[in-house]
Amino acid sequence: MSDFVPNWRHSDPYSSEVAGTSIEGSGKAQHQRETALVAVATYPGRTSRELAEITGLDRYMLARRLPELLRFHKVSRTEEGECKWYPKGQMQVEMGI
Repeated sequence: MSDFVPNWRHSDPYSSEVAGTSIEGSGKAQHQRETALVAVATYPGRTSRELAEITGLDRYMLARRLPELLRFHKVSRTEEGECKWYPKGQMQVEMGI
């Protein structure tokens, strides 16, 4: 999970790239990804809003880090209706797939 994934878009202002580089370089983004992964593993099948309410984590931090975890193949999410997050492989088991 330590591979670098830019957390800004090329169309974002330069300040977003600076902030993204800073949070990655400091290790804070990695720590947030690990915290988000623990939350999903502990409370699977929840939305980012629900995870935030249950854990006290910042909803917007989760909204940034969960898609990064998806790109790292650490979590999966539902595609229909509300976006619910699962540890990789668990969604298929719970849904009988």
